[in-house]
Amino acid sequence: MIMMQAYLLLVVYGLQFLAGMILNLFANINSHHPGVKGNNYFIGGLSAVIWAISFKGGFALAIHVYLAILLVLGTIGLVISSIKLRSKSWIICSVASFLTTTGAFFNGMSFINYGHNFSSMIMASCWLTAVSAIVIALVTSKSTYNNTD
Repeated sequence: MIMMQAYLLLVVYGLQFLAGMILNLFANINSHHPGVKGNNYFIGGLSAVIWAISFKGGFALAIHVYLAILLVLGTIGLVISSIKLRSKSWIICSVASFLTTTGAFFNGMSFINYGHNFSSMIMASCWLTAVSAIVIALVTSKSTYNNTD
């Protein structure tokens, strides 16, 4: 079960990468929307997310944000499955994946509101770390299963 969750998450991470590249290369985010350059990061971020998922920022942005929400929820599910499995390596890797996915989400909100390129770089770094953590969990769990046969 947990391996299927991990593989599905990797597919969604791949789609997220593609959506992010399309957004980065071919779309412009409107600099006049709710939350832009707001004083309160969280209220501005929430306003920007609502604006984005309503497709007012364009199709590419909406898909990117929907996939980000799906990834945060999916990694929470992976953490829960890891805890139920009682596997130290899965717990460590799934928590790392959840934390870095959440970090990417918050930096995405920051990028929408403030437009700083370093937020995009942090988002990409978090994506890579989250994917790597899941791959490490899959590889180590496969080698563990192979050694017990």
